[in-house]
Amino acid sequence: MSALAVDDVRQSPPTPADAARVLGLIGGYQVSQAIYAAAELKLADLIAAGVVSSDELAEHAAAVPDRVHRLLRSLACHGLFTQTGPRTWELTPAGHTLRSDVPGSLHAMAVMWNEEHYDAFRSLVDAVRSERPAFDQRFGTDWWTYLGEHPESSAKFNAAMGSIGKKVHAAAVAAADLSRERHLVDVGGGAGGLTAAFLARYPELRATILDLPHVLPGAEEMLPAGGDAYLLSMIIHDWTDEQAGRLLQTIRRAIPDTGRLLIIDAVLPPGDEPHFGKLLDLTMMAMLTGRERSQAEFAALLDGAGFRLVEVSQMAAPTSLIEARPA
Repeated sequence: MSALAVDDVRQSPPTPADAARVLGLIGGYQVSQAIYAAAELKLADLIAAGVVSSDELAEHAAAVPDRVHRLLRSLACHGLFTQTGPRTWELTPAGHTLRSDVPGSLHAMAVMWNEEHYDAFRSLVDAVRSERPAFDQRFGTDWWTYLGEHPESSAKFNAAMGSIGKKVHAAAVAAADLSRERHLVDVGGGAGGLTAAFLARYPELRATILDLPHVLPGAEEMLPAGGDAYLLSMIIHDWTDEQAGRLLQTIRRAIPDTGRLLIIDAVLPPGDEPHFGKLLDLTMMAMLTGRERSQAEFAALLDGAGFRLVEVSQMAAPTSLIEARPA
């Protein structure tokens, strides 16, 4: 492109289409909060149960009929509901994801991401200006401590992670072959959902679950040695390179030279290619000290901890399976 053409691009006003697209992005918070309102009122559950008029929905949800109608009318523009009469509604296929009682539900995510997470994002600019997460700056404490002090928020967080976890677990079991392993150590395995899925597929497999991986100073004393495979599912992205490196070094001291390290996390593609992990990376900036990483960044992190990256496999989920072995 010539210098004259570049100047023309710089000086030309934005097209109406570009302006409309960016205006939609600017107002995206309105859509997310509208989805939150519908999820909190459980409107999708009610419609699925046969409550279809705005007036009846409002009565069941203890809300104002006209405002329920206006809320659903707005969300119908985004394909979540469809209007079947002057004041009656049906769920679209996408709208069924907001039900709380179906596999693959996003109801818990719609609630959790639009409460404290939403408030934290109001301070995202402060997180960009410093190394401190936006949540810490806005709430005066870190996310994990806050959850420990707020059981209701903790329950919502666990429900949201559980709904995502089921999809990730199914994808991980399909992607990872543990037929030759005899002892799996799941670091940060929580209630053991992923471990249970592996055990169901591989009955001869023995497993150990180690939770609370963020208590790094005590990890070395707690981490069992000698496992054939060590698993970190959605753990590494919670931490800085230094913190993640210390955890990986601890695992390296415990794993035999013939063992395998399996990491489940988003792996960011290069360039401008869209990827859910790039949005999730902003969540890390807002809520925690961690980050999403590219394949090259994972390779460097593993190399510094005494591992070599062997393979990265895209799973049937917005995450990848990373296999590493002791160097």
